[in-house]
Amino acid sequence: MALREEMESVRDRALASLNGAHDYFTYTQNAWRTVQQAVERDGLKFSWRNRHTNSSVNEQDAPARAERYVAEELASSSLQQFVSIFENFLHDAFRLWLLAHPESLSKRQLSGKDIFGLPDKAAIVNALVGKELKEVFYDRPANWFEYLHDHVNTGSPLPVEAQQFAEIKATRDVLVHGQGVANAFYFDKAGMLARAQPGQLLDIPETYHQASWELICKLTRDIGSGMAAKA
Repeated sequence: MALREEMESVRDRALASLNGAHDYFTYTQNAWRTVQQAVERDGLKFSWRNRHTNSSVNEQDAPARAERYVAEELASSSLQQFVSIFENFLHDAFRLWLLAHPESLSKRQLSGKDIFGLPDKAAIVNALVGKELKEVFYDRPANWFEYLHDHVNTGSPLPVEAQQFAEIKATRDVLVHGQGVANAFYFDKAGMLARAQPGQLLDIPETYHQASWELICKLTRDIGSGMAAKA
């Protein structure tokens, strides 16, 4: 498969995954709201039990649980998924580009021990690409986009989009590593777009959640199409 087709395939898979993640959010939200309505409007009665945790929920508990699950857990988990899908997309796109243009790795080095353990030139190039990408993605999103600009100038993201994504990624990091409480690292990464001060709980209103998904879809589409066009 030609590089252009491979790049388009990576882009399209990521967009399909982003749509799937949004479907998960939307339909799960709708399901819980349907339960709420059935309890409040129709007098639905039920009792569920989680045999693994020995917890239980009935029609009296459901409205409060539904509200919490939708506003907190569901929004948090799906936002994290949006960011992960984009990271994987960008990693795969960079990998395809570097494998097609290995001359850009001419300054990258492997130890003799690493080289002797590899069977052929293709394996050596794969190892060099892996080492390169590990360093790129260890850094902040600003570095990812700078690397993209240096290797394949697609015109995306725009500076404001890069800043917006940096804040979304910082929010994701707080959700994963900081129990949702903003810290100094969040404030540093989010910059002027920080939505909370250190020590404050980061909420995820539905408008923010939707805007984050839309931005990540746009970045995926623009970067993937731009790299495909230059393949």
